[in-house]
Amino acid sequence: MQEKKKGSFLKLLVLLLVLAVFLTYLKNKGYLDFLQGQYEAVKIFFLSVKTSSDNSDEAAIKDEGNEILVNFYACTPDSKRFDLNFGFSSIQVLEKNSKDVCVIKIGGDINNLDAVVKGKRLCYVPASEGLISFPKNSDKVDFSPVSEFCK
Repeated sequence: MQEKKKGSFLKLLVLLLVLAVFLTYLKNKGYLDFLQGQYEAVKIFFLSVKTSSDNSDEAAIKDEGNEILVNFYACTPDSKRFDLNFGFSSIQVLEKNSKDVCVIKIGGDINNLDAVVKGKRLCYVPASEGLISFPKNSDKVDFSPVSEFCK
């Protein structure tokens, strides 16, 4: 009897895993875009699902030393903070919306003789922009390559 319960539990576990992978596939192909914005619980579920194909090589944000690379085509939720001489800068990839636009939040807190920059801005970058490089040095991260998409 104990063996039968273990077998049923394993079958259920495999079924749930297959369902999660299938729903993630449908989301990535855009078949479930009509759900975005309507059902917050579904949205949260899809943002949290990770499959075995997810790895750090597919991260949306990569720190390459003197530049930050962001993959807007993939647009996978990610966030990074960059400590600078006079404060910090940050970037957060939130989601890809139903219009194939990657929603990001950029900001920070930088104090120096030239400027005081504080706060956060939302940017709506078309996924078709692909991979964008943001120059970085010890004083700032230059987010100007996406400034036309920010509010």
